[in-house]
Amino acid sequence: MSLKTIQSVLESLKSGYMKPTPPPALTPTPPPTATPDAISYFNKGENYRHAENWVMAIGEYTRAIGVNPNYTVAYFYRGYSYDELGQYQNAISDYTKAIQLDPDDASAYNNRGYSYDELGQHQTAINDYTKAIQLDPDDANAYGNRGDSHDELGQYQQAILDLNTAIQLDPDNAWAHYIRAFVYRNLGQTANANADDAMACFLDSYYC
Repeated sequence: MSLKTIQSVLESLKSGYMKPTPPPALTPTPPPTATPDAISYFNKGENYRHAENWVMAIGEYTRAIGVNPNYTVAYFYRGYSYDELGQYQNAISDYTKAIQLDPDDASAYNNRGYSYDELGQHQTAINDYTKAIQLDPDDANAYGNRGDSHDELGQYQQAILDLNTAIQLDPDNAWAHYIRAFVYRNLGQTANANADDAMACFLDSYYC
């Protein structure tokens, strides 16, 4: 027992009467701060994305990532939203992060390839489309996109092969017919080009 404690009770000990010790005052404990829910931020981002409000979507995905830095799908859809705004470098950064977190995400490779294409980096795009196809051999979009990149590089025969596969996997892919028509014209195959133009228009009036 310390000297200070003895001195505080010495008079009471001499008199034979001990004063009751008051209970210690309790310091109120503040309620714990609620942790923001990354899923709720993500869901808000999805609502904005479906409404094509890309800026607001990016804001909500960013909040979700702030709460959970390993939120793969939030990086993916923030990249998608950046794509829609034409901010391709930001999109590439987000798709790259999504791939780091999930190396088997074929869609992230496919979308990153699209962003590289938009920046004119067609060979890099082809590499990403190829990886997407390796992960998902039935991805018609990845074949179509790779065919388009081959066309941009003047690699027409490779483009035709990829676009043929895209159409075999998805016969109603009007865009693939439309792009193949361009490639056929580059090869001087006018009849095939006209046939693809007609099919693209038949499948989707946008291409008429």
